[in-house]
Amino acid sequence: MKKTKTIMQVAKRTFFLIAVAVAIESPTQAQLGGLIKKSLGGGGEQAGGGAEIGKMEEDLFSRVTPAADLLHESIQLYKEVLGLKIKDNTEAVKDKSKGAVVMAKFSACREGGKELEKAAKNLDKINMSPEQQEKYKQAHAKFREGFVAFVAVSVPVALAIKEITEKDPKALLFNKDLVLLGVACVRDLKTFADVGIASSRIGKAKIKEFPDDANNFKADTK
Repeated sequence: MKKTKTIMQVAKRTFFLIAVAVAIESPTQAQLGGLIKKSLGGGGEQAGGGAEIGKMEEDLFSRVTPAADLLHESIQLYKEVLGLKIKDNTEAVKDKSKGAVVMAKFSACREGGKELEKAAKNLDKINMSPEQQEKYKQAHAKFREGFVAFVAVSVPVALAIKEITEKDPKALLFNKDLVLLGVACVRDLKTFADVGIASSRIGKAKIKEFPDDANNFKADTK
């Protein structure tokens, strides 16, 4: 429970940072370097501080990438089976940063999740062929695997981002992807748990021999 409370503290701080960022003009390169240097304790050269922040960002996004991949792949399967309408710009940002790709995948999962939850409230409208049922089971299994992987990394990633904010919250104003990742590590635990439960509801209603424990989606990280 203590870890869950810590994540909520990170969420509140990252939301605050986003709000502040909107109100501040874009900094010059010198200002950016100075703030990054300060956030790391004030020692070393400006470039070194920036490099360290960049290395941390690369590492943290690498840790959440496997979970993001699994969740995104599952949503694509749900989309194919149920004809979900999903906004997905993953392909459009594939040549940008790793952070941009991960966040695009999480965004697509949230979009697909909303549609899946809507479908779960209208079960009478869902009809699946035997082939579609098998694909649906694959989607659910993959989603559950991705959810478990995300729960496992969300706490340590959120705590790592929290450490940066403790040194100097303003440092994250210039690392948008890290701020968004910190928010996702809090907000999307419950979001994806709700999607998993909706998926289970559909599966149990429409598919024979659907796994009995398939609705076991817990966002509690205690």
